[in-house]
Amino acid sequence: EEAFCGTYICRQGETKKWVHYLMEGEAMLIDNAEDKVVNILPGKGSWLGEFFDPAEPDDYWETPRSHRVSFKCIAKRCRLLTLEIRPLHNAILESGLAEAATRAEISDLWGKLRGSHHEHRRNTYSAMLELAVADGKVDPKEVELLDKWKTRHGIPEDDHQVKLAELGWTTE
Repeated sequence: EEAFCGTYICRQGETKKWVHYLMEGEAMLIDNAEDKVVNILPGKGSWLGEFFDPAEPDDYWETPRSHRVSFKCIAKRCRLLTLEIRPLHNAILESGLAEAATRAEISDLWGKLRGSHHEHRRNTYSAMLELAVADGKVDPKEVELLDKWKTRHGIPEDDHQVKLAELGWTTE
């Protein structure tokens, strides 16, 4: 399946029927407040939605479930492996692969968790910039603190420039 930039792969509140694996492109996990949580790239952490939960009863997918978060394609193009959840869940149970699926689900979640730390730092830096320019001027102490945060947490200069432009500011 393909999705294009700006297309929602699934939306919070919609009935879960499919699970998607991101094979190419980049997707964004969006929480219930419509805030970006983490960007997702192909590889570890690329499942868009839960595909197996060993703690749920065998008949868990017999009742319709809703997505708790949204996923949106943010690349020019996203290629996805799309599987229907209920048959996938049943196949995992019937084939004796529940333990392997559990390990894969845990690995996927760890991948997302690791990715979210960097995103959290970027969001914090973005909020710090917004506060620094809110009064219409940036004093030397604010510049020093922003530089320290940016360096310490590996915030790319491009991210800094993009955020400044969004706020209507430049480095000059």
